[in-house]
Amino acid sequence: DFATSREENGNPIIVFRKEFILTGQTDMEKTLSHEFIHVLMRQMLWDKYKYAPNWLREGIANYIAEELNDKARNLVSGCIFQEEHPLSLINGLETEPHTSKDYLEDTLLFEYIKQKYGIEKVKTAIKDIFKGKEYKTVFMETTNEEWDNLKENIVAFSINYINNLLSKGSYSEYNSANDLYKARHFSKAEPLFVSFIKKHPDSF
Repeated sequence: DFATSREENGNPIIVFRKEFILTGQTDMEKTLSHEFIHVLMRQMLWDKYKYAPNWLREGIANYIAEELNDKARNLVSGCIFQEEHPLSLINGLETEPHTSKDYLEDTLLFEYIKQKYGIEKVKTAIKDIFKGKEYKTVFMETTNEEWDNLKENIVAFSINYINNLLSKGSYSEYNSANDLYKARHFSKAEPLFVSFIKKHPDSF
């Protein structure tokens, strides 16, 4: 992660990893927004924040900080570069252990609600969670979907979201470069790799 937040003696602390700042690999405005949202959740939820699942805390912070497109681009291109299929990013909201690779799916929960039920439903859900209301109840009331059905729908929505990204060409571009490289056609593979990395600088 580019930054983390925590609490010490009742005071909020935000810690930045300087290497990402110095190399320009992070959007400072979005990173600050993300961490301040965590601070706000801590202040409003108190002990309930500690027991809220990671996917919920990160999904809210990512969504409000408008990081969906960045998470999608970086995580999907990172999978491609590491020769992992991007759909491996989708494994269910409540799957443990929760890592930064899960942040895209966390955020897509709110995008799903926005696209299917409207932005006001998203706002209402987040407000209710900030008030300390139990999250499963909030999402079931917001969507009129049972919790297990909602989780299944999020998986389907997330898979479709990633497939739409892949259809835009980056995945096939990388695979073409990689096939040429494996066939030892290095001079042909090089410009394709360079093109891919320029489009996805955070993928390695």
